[in-house]
Amino acid sequence: LGDFEDPCGIAIDGSGAVYVSELSNVRITKRDPQSGVWSLIAGPGSGVGQVAYPCGLALDSATNLYVADNGNNRVQKRTPLGAWSVIISNGFADGFVRSVSGVAVDTNAGMLYVVDSTGGTSTGRVQKFTFSGQFVEKIGDYNNGGFLNPRGIVVDSSTNVYVANFNAHNVMMRDA
Repeated sequence: LGDFEDPCGIAIDGSGAVYVSELSNVRITKRDPQSGVWSLIAGPGSGVGQVAYPCGLALDSATNLYVADNGNNRVQKRTPLGAWSVIISNGFADGFVRSVSGVAVDTNAGMLYVVDSTGGTSTGRVQKFTFSGQFVEKIGDYNNGGFLNPRGIVVDSSTNVYVANFNAHNVMMRDA
C-alpha cells in the first residue's frame, strides 16, 4: 500500500489521517497520522464497502467519509467506525446518480453536493442531498447551468459551490 496508481480523490480528517481513492488500483486507502502506515479501507467489487473506479472523496465534521463510487454508479458513506452504507443509488432521475465523479460537504448547512455526468460527456448535473442521502434539490444541469461533464466540486466556508466544468473548460460558482 502507498504505491498509487491513478489517484483521483483525496481527503484529510481533523486528526491528520489521509484518504486516497485510486482508479487503476480500484481501492481506497487511509494513512494513519501517527504511524504513517497505509491501510486498505475499500477494495474492488460491487458490494457495500467495495468500490469500482472510486473518485471524489469528502469528509464531514463527524469524520464520515463520502465516496463517489463511479463504476458502481452510487455514493457510499463510511462511518468513523468503518461501517459502510450506500446512500445514493444508480439512476437517471433526480435524487439518483449515473456517473458520479465528485462529492463535497457543506459542514455549515449539513449538506452533501454530488457531481454526476449522468452518463455522457455533454451532460451533467449537480445535486444536493442530506448526509443520509435524502434528495434536497438539483442545483444545475446541462440545460440549467451549462454543466458539460462536470467533475470536481468544493464548497467554501460561505456555502458557495464551485464546480470544475470539464468539457466547458471553466469553473462555475453558485452563490450561497
